[in-house]
Amino acid sequence: ACLSHPCANGSTCTTVANQFSCKCLTGFTGQKCETDVNECDIPGHCQHGGTCLNLPGSYQCQCPQGFTGQYCDSPYVPCAPSPCINGGTCRQTGDFTFECNCLP
Repeated sequence: ACLSHPCANGSTCTTVANQFSCKCLTGFTGQKCETDVNECDIPGHCQHGGTCLNLPGSYQCQCPQGFTGQYCDSPYVPCAPSPCINGGTCRQTGDFTFECNCLP
């Protein structure tokens, strides 16, 4: 029953009594794991007023100004860690802004 690969989205197929059964990965549901779970339907994923964006098999929080992190649970500090590259030095210019001072 699993030879036709009926299970979707990386799920695992097992055969029981000539019937198939799919074990879905987190974030998917349905007989063939064909349906994406909308994690954003469950409140509380994103903190501090973050906006939940549903993705295939997952979700992402879009954080308001002043917060960062997977769940918008960390205060945003512009220079921690430094976003500057090639040896540049980060200087915070405001609550949520910075500038990179480049090497000569």
